[in-house]
Amino acid sequence: MLKEKYAALSRREQHILLFALPIGIVLVLWLLLIRPTLAHHSALQSKLAQKTEDLAWLQQAAAQIKAPSGPRSTNGQPLRQRVTQTFAQHSINLSRIQSGNNEEISVWSDNASFNGMLSAIQSGIEQNIQISQAQISTAEQSGRVNARLSFIEAANTP
Repeated sequence: MLKEKYAALSRREQHILLFALPIGIVLVLWLLLIRPTLAHHSALQSKLAQKTEDLAWLQQAAAQIKAPSGPRSTNGQPLRQRVTQTFAQHSINLSRIQSGNNEEISVWSDNASFNGMLSAIQSGIEQNIQISQAQISTAEQSGRVNARLSFIEAANTP
């Protein structure tokens, strides 16, 4: 049936059809398969770049928390007072404070700024306060966290 229709065409139309048919097939394949695949690949590449950037930032923040800089000072204040002052300086509201014993204190904070939380933890480390336990989860708002942290007095280092 197709051969009969092809044979019925003039020689010029047959040549045009032989030239246009492969181009049409390639165009349809491009529009239906290759182009969406390339767009998806590009989106994945940009997502990977963003995640890599986020990972580098988190690793840098973790290194800053682990490696304190600056002088350590306790000023003779109790652990509870130093912890509450540190969080207050960084505008983090503590919803609950619990003293386990003279050497440990646990605090809870809901819907706190993630960057503020990291800064408060860093300040605590600089004041010879060490984290013994940490539970940090994302809050409903972007950039906000819920945290439960337990602190102990860090061993005095020369």
